[in-house]
Amino acid sequence: MDRVPIAFHDAVCATLYTDALSSLGELSGYFGYLARSTWRDRAYYVSSVKDGIEKEGHINYDSDGRKVSASEEIEAVPKKSVHIVMINLYDRKEENVSRAIVKRYPYSSFQFALLSSSINEAWVDFACSLKRLDTVLIMKTLDDDVIRLFQKLVDGRKFCWLPIFEEACEGNMLALLKMLLCQDQFMHLKIRNNLEGPWNSTVVQDLLQFWSENSEKVCPKEECDYIDKCYRHHNLCFSEPSCVYKFEEGKGDDRRRLYISFGCAHGKERTNGRRYASREGVDDLRLMRGTTLLRVLFA
Repeated sequence: MDRVPIAFHDAVCATLYTDALSSLGELSGYFGYLARSTWRDRAYYVSSVKDGIEKEGHINYDSDGRKVSASEEIEAVPKKSVHIVMINLYDRKEENVSRAIVKRYPYSSFQFALLSSSINEAWVDFACSLKRLDTVLIMKTLDDDVIRLFQKLVDGRKFCWLPIFEEACEGNMLALLKMLLCQDQFMHLKIRNNLEGPWNSTVVQDLLQFWSENSEKVCPKEECDYIDKCYRHHNLCFSEPSCVYKFEEGKGDDRRRLYISFGCAHGKERTNGRRYASREGVDDLRLMRGTTLLRVLFA
């Protein structure tokens, strides 16, 4: 690795996921040094926009959870160190604050959290124009006209993954999620429920049924082979013991599989740090009803 040009090392480290950087820091030579340095300095910026005004913002460091809130200290953080910018949107008021935030961080990827049931068309057009749009977190049930606006992002294939709260999966949004599952670039749907109670809808069952009926459309054979070889659950991390279940149906070329993994804190104590999905959790499928994090990999 030490014979590889320095520019290549820099480019690789700039695009690596945070979890990978901490492991690569154990390597010797310049690449190991660069990985450790990048990991130490990597941070994300969180801000909120309400009534057309940017509210309190802060920077968090991935390596040690350090939080920087003072405006002078935030400005002093190198822009190349900020790999993710999260903007919380509290209403649909016309504003240019999001654009200004994006301009401040030219090296970052951008996430938006919708804390309102309504958004304006200008924001949707702005989000569609972003080359580094990472995802949009949907926390509230969106109005039907808003879902139609949001479909612009789906039709534009802007999402590789999408986090959404269970309560927001109702009505026309469920149809939009099914559309996402059929897109080649889409890899990860993350549905969160109320952390204090069981699931209140059948959204997971509905999506699994859709996959079962449309498996060839959702996941072609060549994609299945790639996922089976390279993915499985090695890119999923949990902060508590986890269970993994595999389900199969069909035979030969018609065989379809899915892997369900979920944290099961009710079965064992929470762990320190994040780990890959494994078989270390309690072998009890009923624990899935009380989990706060469930992931399904279609293959």
